[in-house]
This record gives sequence, structure tokens and C-alpha cells, in this order.
Amino acid sequence: MQKLAKLNVDATALEISEQRVLSNLSAGNPPGAASSIQKARGSEVQQQADILGVEAAAYYANPLQPEALELGTNRPPVGPELAITLVPMYLSNRMRTIAGGSSEIQRNIVAKAVLGL
Repeated sequence: MQKLAKLNVDATALEISEQRVLSNLSAGNPPGAASSIQKARGSEVQQQADILGVEAAAYYANPLQPEALELGTNRPPVGPELAITLVPMYLSNRMRTIAGGSSEIQRNIVAKAVLGL
């Protein structure tokens, strides 16, 4: 329950931060370092959600079941249907911290923008 509560708090904080950025943008202000902060935090919160999903599905998230994803299949999935895509989504979403620049690079961008380094 603690992990779920932490995820809820982090997601809510991210949403409020995004609303602040959107408000500033609609007022004609540039996003500045906020967009890099949002990118890094959004990726981290997504990873937390993915990890929590895989942990909740436990061993049902492990089996590779491509036949269960085929249209018109008669084979029922092992475990809940949602568990079939949890690990592939988890692995795919791990790329988010790399694809647009790793979280460390995003933090360096923020430091340079805010501190003028």
C-alpha cells in the first residue's frame, strides 16, 4: 500500500506541476527548465507505475504468451489478461529515460538553465 500511496502522491504532484507549466505557457511565458523537469519526473513516475504493476501481477507477469495476444485465439491467457502486456510495457517504458535524454542529462539541462552553468 505504501508504494501505491507514493505513486499516487508523485503522480498528483506531477499533474499539478504540469498544470503550472501550462498556465505559464498560456500566459505567454516560455517553459524554461520546467519542460526538462517534467520529462525527467514523468519518466520516473511512469517507471514507478510499471514496476508496481509487474509486482502486483507477480508470477503472472513473467510468461511469454504471444498466442494469447493473437486475434481470434481460443487460448486463454495464464493469469489476468492485463498481465500479458505488463512486462513488455515495463521494458518499453524503461527507454523513456534514455530516448529523450537520460534523467541525468535532463537534470544537467535544468542546472545549466537555472544556475547559468
